[in-house]
Parts: sequence; structure tokens; C-alpha cells
Amino acid sequence: SFVVTQNLHQVVMPFPSELDTSYAHDLHLDVVPFANSSQRSGVQTNVYNLDPTTQFTRTMFGQPDLLLGAAISGRIHSAIPDTDRYAEADTGRKTEGKERIIVIGNGNFVEDAFLSNPENLSIFLNTVDYLTDDLGLVSIRSKSFLPPPLKPVSETTRAATKDLIVIFPPLLVLAIGLSYWRKTVKRRKGYRDSLVQKVNVENEQDN
Repeated sequence: SFVVTQNLHQVVMPFPSELDTSYAHDLHLDVVPFANSSQRSGVQTNVYNLDPTTQFTRTMFGQPDLLLGAAISGRIHSAIPDTDRYAEADTGRKTEGKERIIVIGNGNFVEDAFLSNPENLSIFLNTVDYLTDDLGLVSIRSKSFLPPPLKPVSETTRAATKDLIVIFPPLLVLAIGLSYWRKTVKRRKGYRDSLVQKVNVENEQDN
């Protein structure tokens, strides 16, 4: 896996934008995707309304694996104007051909509201280390203590699991109750039989 997301599972991004890297081939740039949307994601374009009362349906999330994060490297032209004042610095940057940038479809994932997911902070710090070519802490920081996310299951499996969760506990309680009742009946019957036998023995002795 890519060093920025090494041993990490997920990042929470509020309404990210999909990345378009189609230009990279023409500019001879290398693109390494490292963050994609889930299997249930979608895109809204043009004018849209973020209404919290919207009734979402599965048909709205039919565009999986949208590119949300990528590392781009190669000869990236500097944004510094090519003037006499900056010509030397600009030329030096262009000839190295080792420039690297990280593009993520949303910058709010490092806000306090989203740092409840610790992997958000890990990805951000790993990005800084990658861009400064200081990867010594990545392997330590990327050790995730979170359980991996659950894999999507089919509707049939989900319905069967739900029915099992609803039906099994009452059946288990009923089975335990019946078992206890049968043991109680058997114990009482044994006690009654032994008492009857004892009375019969005493009557025979009296006779």
C-alpha cells in the first residue's frame, strides 16, 4: 500500500470532491491513487440542496470507488512567474523532476469535528512526512488500533441476521424455561414416588 495510508483503513471526509487526473498523462506525471470512496457513494453536480430531511435511497449511491486522494510526482512547473528575479530558482525546480504534491478532495477532514476518527490525523501527518521526505515515523504512526470496517453484506444475509437476532433470544429463553420446568416436574415426581413408597412400606410394617 501507499506510504501515506499504510496500515490505515478509512478516513472521514465531509462531502469531498472527486479528483480528475486525466491531465497527468499528457504532462508526464506519475499518479498514485491512495484514497477512494466506499462501495456506496454518489456524485451531485450543478446546483444541489443539502437537506437533512432528504429520504436517501440506494439508487443515489451507485458510483463506487471515486478517486478522493492521490499523490502526483514528476516535473511539476513552479507557480513562480518566470522573471529575471526568480529565473534561477524556477529553473532549479524544473530541472530536478522530483517534485511531489498530495491532492485530497476535501480539506476539512483534519478539523476537530472529524478527528474523532484518529486515522484522519494519521493520514494528514503521513502526508506532511511524505512531502518533506521524512518517513521515519510513518510506520509507527500508521499502526492502527481500530478494528477494520465491516464488509458489506447482501440484503438476504442482512435480513436473515436480523431475523435471527430477533427470534433466537426468545427461543433460547423458552428452551431454558422448558428444560428447567421438566427438571422440576421430574424432581417433584421422584419426590412424590419416594414418599408414596415410604408410606407403603410403613403400612406393610404396621400390618
